[in-house]
Amino acid sequence: MLDAKKGKRVILIAELDAQVIGQIFVNFHSTWRKSFHGQISGYLHSFRVKPGFRNQSVGRTLIAKAEGILKEHRYRGAVISVARTNEAALRLYQHLGYEVFREDPGQWSFIDHNNKVQHVSEPAFILYRNL
Repeated sequence: MLDAKKGKRVILIAELDAQVIGQIFVNFHSTWRKSFHGQISGYLHSFRVKPGFRNQSVGRTLIAKAEGILKEHRYRGAVISVARTNEAALRLYQHLGYEVFREDPGQWSFIDHNNKVQHVSEPAFILYRNL
């Protein structure tokens, strides 16, 4: 949340009846910022739609809104990653015009709610789309 307050990130939430059913983060300051022939690219991440709400355009709407925010900030491209095992999400991204440009070993970590570092190994595809 601190990054959002600093203007480095926007968090979009999809709600239905006061229940969170989806989310996506838009990161303005990432390692992908100028990875594509000098094009300024934003990074979309932490994208989720609850299982009971998938295939109902919730995900498409969140991605479209996130891309719109990047365009408003004059970004020329968007980068998103997906676990290699998440075939449904990969199909969605490709249907929306994203193309795989590299693979990532997917080694990352985070601090959980108990303040303990959790290490994750989730090999991923990194995808790009011109906006």
